[in-house]
This record gives sequence, structure tokens and C-alpha cells, in this order.
Amino acid sequence: MYCSRRFLAGVLFVLLWNVPLPTVAAAPAAKPVAPAAVDALFSTWNRADSPGCAVGVMRAGRLVLARGYGRARLPDGPPLTPRSGFLVGSTSKQFTAATVLRLALDGKLALDAPVVRYLPELGPVVGAVTLRQMLHHQSGLPDYLGLAALRGDYPPRLDDGVAPVLGQLAGLGRLNFPPGSQFAYSNTNYLLLGEVVRRVAGQSFGQEAERALFRPLGMGHSFFYDDPQRKAPELATGYLPGPDGPRAAPLLAYPGGDGGLVTTIEDLARWDGNFYHDRLGSHDRSVVAEMLRPGELSDGRSYDFAAGLFLGRYRGLATVSHPGSEPGFRAELLRFPEQKLTVACLCNLLTINAAEQARRVADLYLKDVFPEPPVQTSAMPKAELDQLAGLYLHPELGPMQVEVDDAKGANGRLVVLVHGVGLPAAAPVGGGRFRSLFTPLPVEVVFTANGGARGVRLEWPGEPAADFERLEPVTLPASALDALAGTYESTALDVSWRIERRKEGLVALLPGQDAEPLTPLAGDRLRLEDFLLTLDRDGDGAVTGFTVDTVGDRGIRFARAPEAAARLQ
Repeated sequence: MYCSRRFLAGVLFVLLWNVPLPTVAAAPAAKPVAPAAVDALFSTWNRADSPGCAVGVMRAGRLVLARGYGRARLPDGPPLTPRSGFLVGSTSKQFTAATVLRLALDGKLALDAPVVRYLPELGPVVGAVTLRQMLHHQSGLPDYLGLAALRGDYPPRLDDGVAPVLGQLAGLGRLNFPPGSQFAYSNTNYLLLGEVVRRVAGQSFGQEAERALFRPLGMGHSFFYDDPQRKAPELATGYLPGPDGPRAAPLLAYPGGDGGLVTTIEDLARWDGNFYHDRLGSHDRSVVAEMLRPGELSDGRSYDFAAGLFLGRYRGLATVSHPGSEPGFRAELLRFPEQKLTVACLCNLLTINAAEQARRVADLYLKDVFPEPPVQTSAMPKAELDQLAGLYLHPELGPMQVEVDDAKGANGRLVVLVHGVGLPAAAPVGGGRFRSLFTPLPVEVVFTANGGARGVRLEWPGEPAADFERLEPVTLPASALDALAGTYESTALDVSWRIERRKEGLVALLPGQDAEPLTPLAGDRLRLEDFLLTLDRDGDGAVTGFTVDTVGDRGIRFARAPEAAARLQ
């Protein structure tokens, strides 16, 4: 079942892919660190029987530390090194943005043109969003990963391209909000940008990224994994947690630009160097400057997401970053632009928090530079944390899911999923407040408790606070549960759900999935994991269907099939 805790020719060709890394004087703000201090942060995985991570520290694009910990493949594969290949998930998005911006600077596409110009299948409503709005996650496009989960098809397989997603979006014929009015992270934006690149360039998205980025920058071991037949012996195997130890994750191909980049620590150093020596633009047209331009909403407000990059802060210093996650992989590329220091952390075990590890490495290199001390957290019993877990609702932002991080239970961390963005390490700081520790934006989660949590307020710098109401479970009589049983269909997604009444209560069956409990909530709502179902009724009170909201998709309509026109008493 879906859970949103969940995450790319000749002699001249060879020469370009083997250019040396740029030589730049080290920024004086960062001091040397003994490699053993970094090694200690990864000692848990620095074993011959464990997946692990490759780590790089760069000053203005020049590697000053490059290490590997653990194995690329179990049980007896090679050790991980700075030349090992990793899938980096959404860290890929900055490379997609750069590819789009290069085409725009060459006059081959227009950033302010509606996407329907390039993808006419979308139709006038969904296709009205512009490429620029998609780059900055302000399009209102539903997240295709959430749509796949609604179809019981998660993670989706798009080996034959994005046509199924285009069809689903056109079938919905609606957006989550008016384009340009909000920021909401949606993988659909970058999936479709990759398809726009493919059609404009006349070759696959991966081939265009190779032409536009990897060759000019000498990134000879980077590519987008968009062909399931491609052999990639340098790619490490990704691992998921299992009852008997790590198990290999499935390897999925990506046709678009929302993920799928395979890269190495050494290649990321070349990429990092381009942010100080823009080799992708010209003297008056800078790809880097466009990538770092903050998004701006239709009302003139700017926010801290640029083009494939979060513009955040950590311990008082400005950061430019983007984490990533694929089945079996975690990644983080964290840049401190004022100090010209970058940390890359690539891991092939899903349970390793690469964003946290990258910041721990930065703590070593910038310990005398940070204007703020580390966040002081307080202990909180797991039983109290469990009382905070649940589903919360904001009238505009939609549902928010709060879960206890089982891997960190005793340390009191929560996983908070809202508005298409996850805060995977929110830790208690006292007074019912939790703070995101290792995310680009310093978000605080404030619980209002009165005999248990009744609401949550999200607070972050420069934005109005957002208040969420807790949705409490309710007990319905047996007759009411019986009346909900039946088949419900979404014409737009071409999928049917079955709701059944069983001894333990209601369960929902999605295609190809095990039965999952369906919990009645107050206000004619039901919870299915992190899906929120709101019942629709006719004038007589009979249930005619429901709409589904998730952290990335809203208002997906399911109509009740004629077989059961019962009334909820």
C-alpha cells in the first residue's frame, strides 16, 4: 500500500569528459578537518556487510575530502568510493532545471509560455500553467506519484513514457489551485519538464542533459537512467530495510526529469564548481543566476525555492540544497555559498538520512563559523509522541500526516508530511514545539494540547502561520458501516476501489493491493493511511461517492457504482 514516507563519441568526447576539476583558492572561512572525524560519523555503515555512503567536501568545486563507507553491492561487491554511481532522486531536479534553462537561453523554448504549447494533450485548463511556474513548483499540478498511489500502482512504471500521466491530468481537467498563487512541491512539474525537453530537443531527455550539461562540465560518469535496458555496472545497488537485513530495491527507469540521475561524488564536484565558474551560460546570460532566482508568486511575494533548488538556512548560514530519495537510495547536495563550502552525501540504504549526515559533516568544517549553536532538543517519551500522530487538515493546504519516526522513537522525532513536502526530522524543543533539524527551511511544528493534541500550527520565517485541525476517529454504528460498503469509481483515473465491511470494521481494496483499514473520522470523513476521504451525498443523504485528498493531490472524485445506493443512517 502507498505510504508517502517515501524520494538521471569520439576523442573530443573523451577529452571533455575528463577535464580536471577547477582549481580555486579555498575559502578561508572553512578550516581543515581530520578525515577521522568524518569517518566517525559513518562508522555504523563502514563495514564489509553493509550498504553505506560516499561523501565529498568541496571548496568552490575542488574536492578537499572524498570518502566511501560500506559496500556497493552485497554480499561481496566492491567498496563504495567517490567514483561509485548512485541514484539521487529529487536532487536530479536542479539538473533538469539547468537543461530547461539552457534551451531557454538558446531560444528553443519560452519559460513564460503555457505548457500546452509543448504538450497539447493536457488541454486548456491543466495546460495553462507556464514552464516557469513548473520550475518553481507553483503550477497547481497534482503530484503524479499520488495519482499512481490512488490507482494502486505505486511506485509507477513509466518505461514507455509519460503518456499515461498526461492522460490522467487531462482527464482530471483541474488544478489543485490557480497557477502562481501558491508554492506546492509536485513531482509532476519536473516529470513534464523532462518531456518538454524531449520534444523540443528531438532526443531523449537524458541525451539532451548529456549534451547540455554533462559533456561541457566533464561529468563523465553521470547520466539519467531513462532506459530500462541500459547496463550500468558502476551503479551501486540500492537497499531497503528488511526483517533479515537489507534487501535490494527494484531499479526503476525514469522517462522525465523529476528523478533518475545517476552520478558520483567526483562528478558532483564538477557540478559544484560550475556555480562559481558558470560554463553553461555566456557573459550576459547566466544559467546559474537563473537557477538561483527565488520563485515569485502572482501577488509579488517571493519564497525560498528557486529552480530545482531550496534556498534555506542552517544554523544562521545561507544554504542552497536539494535532498533526494529513490527506492534504496538517499542523497543530499548542500552548499554554503558565502563560505564556498559544499557537502555531498550519497547513500545506498534508504534508512540513512543523507540530509542529516551532510549537515553533521558541515558542523565539523564550519564549527567556528556558524552564528547559531546547534538546536537543543528535549527528550519525549514515545508514548507521548504516539498521541500526536494522526491526520490534520487545513482548509487550503489540505491534509497533513504526522507520524512517529520509529527509527528515532526514543529521540523524539516526528515525520511531518504537508503540502507535498516532508519534514523527516522534526524534534521536540519544549513547550509542544518541534523544529525541523535537517531540512532547508527552519520550520517549527507547534501542537496545541488540551487533553491530547487538537491542532497543529506550522511556522516558518517570512510566511503567515498555518493552522491545522486534528481529525479525530469516531465510532459509527454497524448499520452505517454496512451502508458504506460498495464499489467506487474514478473515471479520470480509470480505477475502482472496493470498500468492504469486515468483522474488524471497514477496509479498502485498491487494485493489486492488500486490504487496508479505513477509519471513520468526524465530519463525514474517513482515513486510509495518508488519504483523506470526504463523503458526497445526495439530497436525501445517500452517499453517492467521495473525494480524496492527499499531501500532493486534492479533490479526486470517486462516484459510487450503481450496485449499492444505500443510505448512511
